[in-house]
Amino acid sequence: VQRWERLQGEKAQLEQSFERELKGLQKEQQQELKALQERLVEEHTSEIQRLQQQQNSHLEQLRSQHQEQ
Repeated sequence: VQRWERLQGEKAQLEQSFERELKGLQKEQQQELKALQERLVEEHTSEIQRLQQQQNSHLEQLRSQHQEQ
């Protein structure tokens, strides 16, 4: 009986340890996902700005060519 009780206690400790580890990993994963989302938004915004500048530059070139004609 004592052995069974000891094993039950060890099992409970292992389960608690597992739960703590799992929660820690889930929190870490959420933080990594948030950082990744923020990075993707920044890259997307940067790419949009780059494309807008490229388009504006191209429009200016076309205007200059049109005025020269």
